[in-house]
Order: sequence, then structure tokens, then C-alpha cells
Amino acid sequence: MTKHELSQIYYLDKELKQWKRLLQQEQSGSEIKPQQITGLPSGNGKSDITANKAIKISNMEQIINGIMANIQIQKERIMTYIITIDDSFIRQIMLNRHVELMSWCQVANEIGGGNTADSVRMAHQRFFEKN
Repeated sequence: MTKHELSQIYYLDKELKQWKRLLQQEQSGSEIKPQQITGLPSGNGKSDITANKAIKISNMEQIINGIMANIQIQKERIMTYIITIDDSFIRQIMLNRHVELMSWCQVANEIGGGNTADSVRMAHQRFFEKN
């Protein structure tokens, strides 16, 4: 498994957060513009704003569910890869970074033992250079 493949879960998670934020905005109605009353007839009267909004929300929810399923598939692939690594230290780094989606600082704190963000990042880098 390459570093690029491992990092895809991070970007999927980021994309998921963006879609959830957009869905929340749509559900809260922050996108709806107030109706102007001019006294004049408008449009052809065939637009159903409520139905259109419901369809948009439903589509967004389907996208979110698809991304969540993709994240689960990626996590399973990554965990299957991680258990094949002989070095426990590297396995911990990989699990924290690529499954738990921790920052390098969080990874170092979780592992402990005086490790710094740079030391765990470099150990990660050396592992991929070696393999």
C-alpha cells in the first residue's frame, strides 16, 4: 500500500465534513432568499421550492452515505495492511495516523515515550523509503 493510498482516507474524511456542513446549511434554510412581493405575477407557477429542497437534501444524504461507506472500506483495507507490518511502533503510527486520522502531534502524544511529531513523521517516512 502506498502513502498516497493511505492518505486518501484523510481526504475522504475532509470531503465528508464538507458535505455534512453543506447539508446542515441546506437543512437550516440559510440558502433560501426571502420572497419579494411586487404585486406582479411571477414565473409560470410550476416550481415547488419545498420539493426541490427535499430532493436536494436527499441527494446530499445519499452522497454522504456513499462517502461514509467508502471510508469504512478504506479503513478495512488499511487495517488489513497494518497488521502485516512487523514493527509494533510503525503499526501504532499507521493506526493512529491513517485510521484514527490523528495529526502528527497527536500521534506522538498517543504513542508517548518522548516521541515528537517530527520523530514519528520521520519514522513513517523511513518505513516507506525502506519498503
